[in-house]
Parts: sequence; C-alpha cells; structure tokens
Amino acid sequence: MSAQAAQAGAWLRDPGRSFVSSSITATQAGDGSSSTYLEYGLNDRLTLGADVFFAFDRFGNQGGYGTLFLRLPLGSTDRPNKWAIDVGGGAAWLGGEVLPHLKTGLSWGRGYRLRQRAGWIAVDASVFWDLTYSRHVAKLDTTVGLALGDHVKAMMQVFYASVDGVGTTTYAPSLLIEPGRGTYSLQVGVEMPAGDYGDPSLKLGVWRRF
Repeated sequence: MSAQAAQAGAWLRDPGRSFVSSSITATQAGDGSSSTYLEYGLNDRLTLGADVFFAFDRFGNQGGYGTLFLRLPLGSTDRPNKWAIDVGGGAAWLGGEVLPHLKTGLSWGRGYRLRQRAGWIAVDASVFWDLTYSRHVAKLDTTVGLALGDHVKAMMQVFYASVDGVGTTTYAPSLLIEPGRGTYSLQVGVEMPAGDYGDPSLKLGVWRRF
C-alpha cells in the first residue's frame, strides 16, 4: 500500500473549483488496488483534499487508508516555483485493525516548456505518522508530464516509500487522454516495482475538473 500516490502537487485549486481522480490497478497474478483523490478550493490560499486507497493481494489480504488534509501555499502563488504544505489526518485499516494517523507534507512544482509543448514537474514529500504503534511511512513522489498534443499528455511518475527504514520504488508511466473539452481525462498506464518487472500492474483511471 505504501507505493500508492495521490495526484498531489503544490498548485492550489481556485475557490469553488474541484478536482477528482479515481483509478484501479490489477496484475495478472491477482493483486490489485483502487484509489480516489479529491481536492476543493476553499479560498485563494486554502485547498481541502481527501485521499482514499484500498488494496488486496492474491493471498486474500486486504487493507487501505483514508486521509483528509488541508493544503496551504508557502509564499506567493504567482511565481514560477510553487511551494505548499499539507497537514491532515485519517486512519489505515489492515484486516480488522484500525490505525489512526497524522499526515504532514511538503510539495514543489513548476511548469516548463519543451519547444512548443507545455509540461509540468511536481515533487511531493510526505510522512504518515501512526498514532497506535509510533511507526511512520515516508513517501517521495515525483511526476514529470508533457503535452503531446491538444488532447494527449504523457506522464512519468516515480513513487518511493519507506516503511520503518525499508524502501520500495515504483515506476508508473501513463497517458492522459482528453476526449472532450478538457474537463475530464482518461488515464491508461502501468505500475512496475523496481527490480520486479515480470508482473506489472495495469492502471486505468479518470480525472475530472469541475
């Protein structure tokens, strides 16, 4: 579960505007997950977010988490380099056990241009602090995206997670396809743990802005 990353970033939502993404992953061996991520702009300098994740494996093990958080900018929001912090809390569940946690995060992002094409880079660092056993999960998620045309974007994500000092890395290339007027996108991609490319996860998702 520690490899899951929400579609986070240092950018805040405009007041009254929302973003939601939902995705599922599955492997040929029978492992899978589902996730939903939401953001809502409360005002110019405050965004409310929620992150819900569920995973299962081929052996019947199940678990997940839900986190509610607030994102606040660091400094001016109109400069090229965007910085923001996240603070929040929620709970994880493993089998029948519920484990409350706190979340702290720091994000950086900026747009860029490659010839005539626009792109973006985001780096999100976060720590989930378990309140039951005093354990923690540290995550570092990096995203590089580039518009290939008016309706297609390519995205490469690298997810790193450390649980009690044991780290894992996952590579996740995908395409975002906008079939309509840009209010929603279809995501098609794969997720591959570093060092184990024999059973990648197929990833399908939907992003919507409203």
